[in-house]
Amino acid sequence: MCLIFITPAHGTISNKDNIISDDEFRNCQSMIQNDIQKFLVNQNCFLATYKTADVDGVKKLPSEMIYNAAQKYHINPKVILTMLQKEQSIISTAPGKQITSQLNKAMGYESSDHQGLSKQIDRGTWQLNHNIERIDAGKTTINGWTIRVAKETVDHVIVTPETKATASLYSYNPLAGAGWGGSKKWGANYLFWDLYYNKFEFSAKTSWEFNTPANSEGWLAYNAGILNEATNVQSDGLFIIDPIGPDPWIENILCSIDASSVDGIKIRMSSNCEDDTGAIYFSTEESPGFGEDKKVGFGVSHGSEWHEYDIPISNSNWKGTITALRIDPADFGSESSESHDDTFGFDYIRLSGVPAETDTPPDEVATPDSPTTPPAPAQSTTYATYCVEDPRIDGAIEWAKNKIGPAEGRYYDKESGQTSMALP
Repeated sequence: MCLIFITPAHGTISNKDNIISDDEFRNCQSMIQNDIQKFLVNQNCFLATYKTADVDGVKKLPSEMIYNAAQKYHINPKVILTMLQKEQSIISTAPGKQITSQLNKAMGYESSDHQGLSKQIDRGTWQLNHNIERIDAGKTTINGWTIRVAKETVDHVIVTPETKATASLYSYNPLAGAGWGGSKKWGANYLFWDLYYNKFEFSAKTSWEFNTPANSEGWLAYNAGILNEATNVQSDGLFIIDPIGPDPWIENILCSIDASSVDGIKIRMSSNCEDDTGAIYFSTEESPGFGEDKKVGFGVSHGSEWHEYDIPISNSNWKGTITALRIDPADFGSESSESHDDTFGFDYIRLSGVPAETDTPPDEVATPDSPTTPPAPAQSTTYATYCVEDPRIDGAIEWAKNKIGPAEGRYYDKESGQTSMALP
């Protein structure tokens, strides 16, 4: 049975039954260690400089611990970062503000034998993976969660997980949270959804419009690899960067883009930099990191005027999942950090391409009245079609068989409307 849900044009629908897809949950290559480190620095998180012994007894940065756990258990490092914030507000804790009790339960893994940041990261990530391994083996998780089976959360919300990843998250924390009609005391799994897609913007975005002041939507500015904080998203919807040295660029390491669905990038940009040589670099799941082999060049009109550039992606390495983008407005910027005549900015950055083909919805769609069916947000105008399994169907078929017997050997007379034994 098909349901028509109204969904936002960008972002992800709030769906307690489908928090995250299995592919995204398992994308352990979505961030390399350097990406994780940059993210922690950008969040002003104490983990960016904090060092402690890992599970192997060697002192390491948490970014390395997170990356290692992601690779070991095949869990997306973005999921681990979100869990750290969801459970103990780790990511939003500034340097010097952390406390021992927070570190001892960093991932919310309840065990006196696994206290401390490194053990929590390792064991918490292990648990998220182990839950899925049990489902893959045809079992439920240790507390009874699996896919396509309705179950009540501790805060009395009926959930029918549509993905193994969703079942794993509810097994880890069997609460829906206030955002999904559960306990007002806990953010729980709704908080995970809100952090992942809204706060950290880990979802697969296809455009960046810069319409919210002070929100660069995941883009950071650099000069020759040095983070540049002289940026501003203005109230007029323009993202302005004032370089602090040569070789300026902006990059976004929070991408998850299907390369086959995108064949170009459209940007509206103004550049006062010293030359007219622009470039787009990209990183892929198969080939992490930026490089000359993953570069698309384009000409830039030098000066203070705004221009739109429609840049086709003509690079054979543009394939698989694109995990990061970098835009260079020029080869050079001013050598002096005191110079302010080489500013540049963006009005928007948009991925372009032919959308994937979808089936045309039927004129009439039956909608089950199950309490587990997620409601349709009324304020949006963009439609998407989802197929869900209705557990009442099998029961209806059995009831019909009991009423009329097996279908074989029967004959239906459409004129009389009667069913009888088939004619010899």
